[in-house]
Amino acid sequence: MNKPSPREGATLETGLIYRDGTTKEPISQVDVNKLPGITLYEKKCLLINREIDAMGMGRYQWVVWGLCGFGYLIDLLWAQAFGLALSPLQQEFGFGSGQTGNITVAFSAGLTAGAFVWGVLADTIGRRWSFNFTVLFASVFGLALGASGSYTTFLVLTAFVGFGIGGNVPIDTTIALEFIPQNKRYLLALLSIFQPLGVVICSAIAFGFIPNRSCSPNFSEANPLPSCFKEGLEPGAPCCSRESNMGWRYFLYTLGAITLFVLFLRSAVFRLKESPKYLICKGRDAEAVAVVQHISKKNGIPCNLTLEHLKQLTSEEDSMDTSSTMVNPGAYLPQILALKNGAASVSLKFTYGSYIYTYAPGIVGVLLGSFMYRVPSIGRKWTMTIASGLMAASIFLFAVVDTVPKNLGLFTMEYFFQSMFNAVLYGWTPEAFPAPVRGSACGLASFWGRLFGIVSPLIAQNLYASSKTGDDQTVGGNINAVLYLAGGITLGCVITTALLPNKMRVMTD
Repeated sequence: MNKPSPREGATLETGLIYRDGTTKEPISQVDVNKLPGITLYEKKCLLINREIDAMGMGRYQWVVWGLCGFGYLIDLLWAQAFGLALSPLQQEFGFGSGQTGNITVAFSAGLTAGAFVWGVLADTIGRRWSFNFTVLFASVFGLALGASGSYTTFLVLTAFVGFGIGGNVPIDTTIALEFIPQNKRYLLALLSIFQPLGVVICSAIAFGFIPNRSCSPNFSEANPLPSCFKEGLEPGAPCCSRESNMGWRYFLYTLGAITLFVLFLRSAVFRLKESPKYLICKGRDAEAVAVVQHISKKNGIPCNLTLEHLKQLTSEEDSMDTSSTMVNPGAYLPQILALKNGAASVSLKFTYGSYIYTYAPGIVGVLLGSFMYRVPSIGRKWTMTIASGLMAASIFLFAVVDTVPKNLGLFTMEYFFQSMFNAVLYGWTPEAFPAPVRGSACGLASFWGRLFGIVSPLIAQNLYASSKTGDDQTVGGNINAVLYLAGGITLGCVITTALLPNKMRVMTD
């Protein structure tokens, strides 16, 4: 039986795939030198890609994908934590509403530095080391965070936690992209499903500790117990002490333990091999082939790629004398929902319980976003545009409603569309950059987002404190102004994403 002719329009990304979709030439028979306009590095990556594609999504790749997903999980686990711990922390340490944004600033400063530093390190020392060191850093300082004895100490440790967490998403997307088959790249967007899972888990842990182990009267009730750090407090007067407010500390200890467990999985249970794309761009061809052969062995599939195939390309290329060249309102939303519900005489336990089921639909948001961006008539650009527009509308409406069911409904809608937006954003970014600079580029892209995460809370905390009552320790503030700010910034995303080109280049390595 004759082989069908190669499919029309076959490219570097797909290789020589036939019309029936079932027949592929052995890798030794692929004449990549007949593919015009590509560099030596790209030709080597073509061979790597074809071998990984031939393996399919095997056991090794699923484990890598899952471990990268845990990075996404702890990213949102910690981002959500500070919003949930903010109010009991404020009641204990006694800082004013005008200082609440300092936590987000500290965390965002760490995230900003971490995104850039870890991204660059992923392209210099390798993906594997950065993959583990980010989680090591976050787990050590995360465990220490629960022992903070002052607000200043808490802020310093928060910045270090952010530094570790900041490298997770850029590195995890890079690693996932470079190990999975090209026809499974939609799994990059599906990595974001771990983010709402992280938020739900974080909310469930907070529900177990904070309502039952907070000072009473708590921050959501009338006349909350004052901080023991309050100036002028009479000796022996009731105050919110460390011993009576251990809930947020147990909460953070638990998150630190979860982060440490992820490190254990990554470093002891499963030892990730270095990315073959990284090894190729560093000239370590033999190691790259060894990694592909290791993956093949783990998947129980024969490997056709050998070092000779890459050497042949090198000699052919040398003879040709061709050179190769290598938004987030989430920090305030949990507290705003607690205050809105508190004003409606709803218990703190009910509010923390509601965080669990209001964040859970974010999982469906990720699935919807991953599906929509694969629909040709919608694609990545319009999925992000639609999601950001509906997210902005949800935030604006959340500012004007005044009943518990409406509060919860719009709170749920906001996170649903935020998850939908992030799924496409995080899945698209690594595909736009070549492997030699992918870690740095993803880190730099994350850097800019994190940088604005420093500026926004500084503005928000001034708005938040603008209508405080009584002494400066009162929790409250102009919450609607914060929501209008968040909604306006999100509305700006609608414009910027709508202005993106309809066709964006997607890298094939």
